[in-house]
Amino acid sequence: PIYDWTPPIAYDNRAALVTEAPDYNGDVFVAMPQQQLVSLASDGGSFQDPLLIRWSDISDYSSAGSWTASAVNQAGSFRIPNGSRIVGGFQGALLGYIWTDIEFWGMQYLGVPFIYGFDKLGSNCGLLAKRAVAEILGLVIWAGHKGIFMYNGQNVVPVPCSVWDFFYDNRDPAYDASIAAASNSDFNEWALYFPTYGSAGENTGYIKYNVITKVWDYGELDRTALIDRSYVAPCVGTDLTGYLQ
Repeated sequence: PIYDWTPPIAYDNRAALVTEAPDYNGDVFVAMPQQQLVSLASDGGSFQDPLLIRWSDISDYSSAGSWTASAVNQAGSFRIPNGSRIVGGFQGALLGYIWTDIEFWGMQYLGVPFIYGFDKLGSNCGLLAKRAVAEILGLVIWAGHKGIFMYNGQNVVPVPCSVWDFFYDNRDPAYDASIAAASNSDFNEWALYFPTYGSAGENTGYIKYNVITKVWDYGELDRTALIDRSYVAPCVGTDLTGYLQ
């Protein structure tokens, strides 16, 4: 289910269940600038549909009827026709991006009456894990089941990866859900952190790509999550001890 929480951190100020939202959700993101909450692998009516996308009304995800399409709101739904499940998605600079296990889709705001248009942007390039994708310098780069892929705003292209063997041979597929891609704009780098055999599901290996020089490198480094530079700091990550790096 979906919960929301409003600051500040205070005694008994806890997250609350959003009762109007779908009961089952595989992933969620906010579609900007429309400020609509998007649910992937969503509730199809008392059951979870692994290919269903639902979105709330504009700037409203919690009031009565905010997830039910009507003539007076912009809520709606769309079911991707191919694949077995939606793996993940996020709001990019221009579009909402959604991946199934086999395809890559774009979600573009159109306004009433259709609200969103959905276009298949690529085939045979599904996402390996929910967080195995990051955007850098206007490029969307992700790990698939058989290689690295890039969307440049027009086409999906495979990225030649000279260190794929290191990733494939050392990655523990039992813990793919822990995989985390990250971007570091200060150095034009896209990285993929992944669990290795014997790491008990923690990310201890990485492969990294410089999108300008097109050079790969690899190694051992524990990172559970990262965020690109912001107004207050350069790229920040967390390690296995809980420290910010």
